[in-house]
Amino acid sequence: MNKYKKRSLRCTAISFISFLLSIEIIAIDMQGDGVLSGQGALTFVIILGVAVTYCNRALDYLREYIAILEAAIIKYEKEILGEI
Repeated sequence: MNKYKKRSLRCTAISFISFLLSIEIIAIDMQGDGVLSGQGALTFVIILGVAVTYCNRALDYLREYIAILEAAIIKYEKEILGEI
């Protein structure tokens, strides 16, 4: 179960860093003239796509982790109810 938490945290960190990097790309590209160039926009979209992809992966790992916890809770509930 620990691996799901670690993977989720890793993907969340990559997603957050990518998001910050995409904001930085816009800030650097618009510096001076205040216009976003085509190359800057393309770079922004690609990096933002990476951020969204890793965010989705993090959510998938969390869903798997929650499903494992739910299965364990149900198992223990059945054991407890069986003893009573």
